[in-house]
Amino acid sequence: MKNMNELLAAAVKQQASDIHLTVGAPPVLRVNGSLIRWDGERLLPADTEAALRELADADKRAQMQ
Repeated sequence: MKNMNELLAAAVKQQASDIHLTVGAPPVLRVNGSLIRWDGERLLPADTEAALRELADADKRAQMQ
């Protein structure tokens, strides 16, 4: 996956209300109620873990684990 900053910038640019991250699928943006794939790269477990490290504080990361 590209980095989270790029994904967040794309979400803002497209006025997405949600970002869906699922292992084995590419990131998906919800734009005006429609789900739109952000890119063709499927997320690996390491990608979602990296996203969690970037977005959540230590307490939230520990809670998720």
